[in-house]
Amino acid sequence: MGTQGKKINKKTIFILAVVIIISPILPAQEITDTSLYVDGLELLLDNNSGWAQEAFSTLLDKFPESPYAESALKRLQELRDVRDNSGIVTFYLGNLATATYTSMMLPSLFGYDLDAVLAGITGLAGVGTGLGSAWLMSKDYPISSGQDWWIESIQLISLGNYLYLTGIIDLSNSWDNPLANKLELGGQLLTLLGSRAAAYTMFKDGAPPEGQGSFMLHSYFWANYYYLLFSSGILEFDDARSTSIGGLITTDLAVYGSLKLWETLKWNPLRTGLVTVGGLGGGLIGFFTTMILDEIASLDTKAQVALVLGTTVAGQAAAIWLTNNMEPEISGKDYQVSINPIILPEKLGFQVSLRL
Repeated sequence: MGTQGKKINKKTIFILAVVIIISPILPAQEITDTSLYVDGLELLLDNNSGWAQEAFSTLLDKFPESPYAESALKRLQELRDVRDNSGIVTFYLGNLATATYTSMMLPSLFGYDLDAVLAGITGLAGVGTGLGSAWLMSKDYPISSGQDWWIESIQLISLGNYLYLTGIIDLSNSWDNPLANKLELGGQLLTLLGSRAAAYTMFKDGAPPEGQGSFMLHSYFWANYYYLLFSSGILEFDDARSTSIGGLITTDLAVYGSLKLWETLKWNPLRTGLVTVGGLGGGLIGFFTTMILDEIASLDTKAQVALVLGTTVAGQAAAIWLTNNMEPEISGKDYQVSINPIILPEKLGFQVSLRL
């Protein structure tokens, strides 16, 4: 970023300072090539290269004949040479896993038995497709950890929702089993590929907060953990459809709530991960403790589950307290990523929005 900073002279800095001072008292105005270029320069000063690229790219798309176009293109090319690829490893792994699983499941989808030879062929095709697609998708666009947290989160949450939906619809009661299995597998593969492609397209040009994506995914995981243990071990639900309905509602509300809660907490991914480690450690302590106590006092299932749930909560609470002094995530631009529920007679789902 040093080279860009040197090209901004004192006059430009003075103009930017005036714009920053008077902008709060001016009414909202239409986006122009000048405003986009100034926004890009501001973001460069804030060391926010992701959103600077977004501003310059928008300027080139909307105002290709602008007098600022040549300068914006030059800055954009320079910025893309300084890439934030902090999320590239997990992005490659996600593409590799998705493509390999999809490739190996396709024979079953079309009614073929997956013998050793076919498994080897489809596996090799999946590995090549996964690595090749990851390279193509990241060749012209950096993959930051913030982008990858959101890509992985949206894909995994979409898959979880799909699995709950299959439990609610229960295709095996409406179709014969072979057809029902194909429909469920086909929907699963479409969900995996579609959600990943959609998330990549949505965030490839942006710089979403990594802490929010991390917090959302961890919250979804823990919502599933607590719900499934509580519903099966304490409430003893035995109806798959009712359990799936409750799981879908509970976990999606947890995702929505986590996005709103993060705006206040601003936890960075490290703190979120440590709280998850604390919860897992507490849960394992509870699990192994029940093994000992069961030999001594013959605990029933409800007591065992209650103990595991209790130690999990205690582990997370301890981790939250121990990480209380960790710095919150600080972003260089005021923006918000949110998922809002859509509940209409003709439509049911969620809308992901990015507000600047």
